[in-house]
Amino acid sequence: MEPSRQKNSKQNGGRKSRRMTKRKSHARRHTHKGNRGTTSWPQFVKKTYLDMKRTDKNATFKDAMKEASKRKAAGQF
Repeated sequence: MEPSRQKNSKQNGGRKSRRMTKRKSHARRHTHKGNRGTTSWPQFVKKTYLDMKRTDKNATFKDAMKEASKRKAAGQF
């Protein structure tokens, strides 16, 4: 063996070094987790708005946001 190779093999504990290959990113497809039972704030406001719209046709989205905020403070969200 050449002196430089002997030196490298002694440093690596007698093992040959392996050249690392570049891995592809995003090799696998990931599944969507979906809605895990929690609703987001916009969904909660929309639901409140639709509930208000059933009872009062003149209800606005602004009113629904205020009502949703009150419901959230009461612990319904």
